[in-house]
Amino acid sequence: MGTFQFIGKLLSLAATSLCPVATVSSIRALGPLLTVMGYRIYYKVRFPSYTYLSLIPLVLGVVIIVVSQSGDKDSTRGAISDPQLSSQEDGEKTMLRVMLLEKSDYLKGIAFAFASAVIFAGQSIYAKNVVTPSSYSAARDPGSLAISRGSSVNSDVEKYPSPSEHLKPERTGDYEIALDKPDKLTTLIYCATYGMLYSIPAFITYESYELFFGVRKVSESTFAPNYGYIPWTMLVLNGISHFSQSLLAFHILALLPTVTYSIAAMMKRIVIISVSMIITGKRLSLLEITGLVHVAIGLYCYDRWGSER
Repeated sequence: MGTFQFIGKLLSLAATSLCPVATVSSIRALGPLLTVMGYRIYYKVRFPSYTYLSLIPLVLGVVIIVVSQSGDKDSTRGAISDPQLSSQEDGEKTMLRVMLLEKSDYLKGIAFAFASAVIFAGQSIYAKNVVTPSSYSAARDPGSLAISRGSSVNSDVEKYPSPSEHLKPERTGDYEIALDKPDKLTTLIYCATYGMLYSIPAFITYESYELFFGVRKVSESTFAPNYGYIPWTMLVLNGISHFSQSLLAFHILALLPTVTYSIAAMMKRIVIISVSMIITGKRLSLLEITGLVHVAIGLYCYDRWGSER
């Protein structure tokens, strides 16, 4: 889980450096679809048709948002109007190079974001097995961890057998199996420790020298060390908020099926998309509004029809 967390976060940051935040969050909102595909391919779990149909608007919304933002290139427009271009021919060549470079970076960022979404979907599937107490029914039917069962009388009878039937062995077995698993806080600390161990070599290799021994130009004749500009307050707040969010996510994941948890996590993506557009001062285009509407419709359809087996 620590490996999943580290690689997924690294790819997500790489994607954010190449693409708008809204685009990266939109691609990562494909988590529910990737989770369903993971259970279908690896565990051979059969989902009802309503589940697949409810995910179609979600995918369409993500695609529409990505397409709507792919053509917004301020630097390309800047290159076209650059007064330093010596001639129209040079301007056309420069514009073509800039467009090709931006398109290449944009596609690379999309690839990083999609890889991050795949990794986090795999982490959700694996983490569900870790944070959920083991039982014979879950081992026999992995689909019970992926999606809720129907609320019919028969399924309720199967899910909650009579107390007089094999009461002591079932409780004893579940209790013994539950003891073999660490609690959620211990699991999270292990994940954070592995992430730190993965990060230290990369930090020492690529960033430590520039951070501690590098300088930046403050004025024409004044230089200041880089370590004086480290935003310690922001780093501490980021660490606390990320740890709290991860701990809360583990508790929610233990209570909800994996696909339902992925759908709930999508709400965070929608908030990130909306806030990023507000902060950048960008007005929503018709395509972006259409994409967000599709995502909202998909969420409603899943909650209404696709969340039960």
